[in-house]
Amino acid sequence: YTLRQPVEADLTVFDLLGRRVRHLDLGERVAGTHRTTLTTGGLPSGTYLLRLSAGGATTTHPLTIRR
Repeated sequence: YTLRQPVEADLTVFDLLGRRVRHLDLGERVAGTHRTTLTTGGLPSGTYLLRLSAGGATTTHPLTIRR
């Protein structure tokens, strides 16, 4: 993900019932591009929601895991 300015960021994966299944990244981040890795072990195949909250804005993207 890319941030335009330094902000507190929270990157989380939810299942379709709204339950948090993975917390990927949390904390103050500098401006620029950031990378994180999602370990899918223990998660069944299916669709999840990847949510980034940063600087008062929230973006959600679908994520599909296939086995």
